[in-house]
Amino acid sequence: GRIDLIGDTAGETLYTKAAFGKIKIGLAAVPADRFKKKHSPSAWKMSDAMESWSFGGAEGNKTKVEVYSDAYRAELYLNGKKVGKKKFKNDAIVNFKVKYEKGTLLAKSFDKEGNLIGQAELRSADEKTVLKLIPENESIKTKDLAYVKVRLTDVNGILKPLEKAKISIKVDGGTLLAFGHACPFNKTGYKGTETSTYLGSALAIIKPDGKGRIKIVCESDKNINAETTIEVKD
Repeated sequence: GRIDLIGDTAGETLYTKAAFGKIKIGLAAVPADRFKKKHSPSAWKMSDAMESWSFGGAEGNKTKVEVYSDAYRAELYLNGKKVGKKKFKNDAIVNFKVKYEKGTLLAKSFDKEGNLIGQAELRSADEKTVLKLIPENESIKTKDLAYVKVRLTDVNGILKPLEKAKISIKVDGGTLLAFGHACPFNKTGYKGTETSTYLGSALAIIKPDGKGRIKIVCESDKNINAETTIEVKD
């Protein structure tokens, strides 16, 4: 539950890092369109929280914000206003119920003496949506595979999890091995040249045809397109 099918991390990843002292603090929120929907937690999936505060279209909806830290207490702020404070009780997580409002979400954690341990911030995406192609590596070898994230973001690259689009892909200089999203329920599979996004993202996996350059072009039903290239070396 901490890493999804296309390699994106969930709130549980931050929770685990905080519990083991790898980070001072982590901050995540349940998408504000699904807070009231039934969720069945398990040993592998605590909640639907993700490292995002970009839930356009869900303004005014209540949601849950999770703060992770090996600390004494945490404080949460939304657009400069204090939402509340809570003490950690034998766990590295505290929860806050918050009405979604576009802007900046800020969490701070403190020790028992009131000293600041760490702080984390999430910002909402701007209105304009763009399609971004993000190669895992800009240069690979002929024996490697290319992994390319396809994301719906604002112009600054902030992911928009509630945006949806159908994406088609064309590849020159390589063979498309798989193209799909992270939702476990996937009727269309991963072998075609079209996919829908899930939580604003999808992933393409490409095998290079040989030395040279792979060109990837993606088009969407939202009339936003993108392309990128990957260098292939011996």
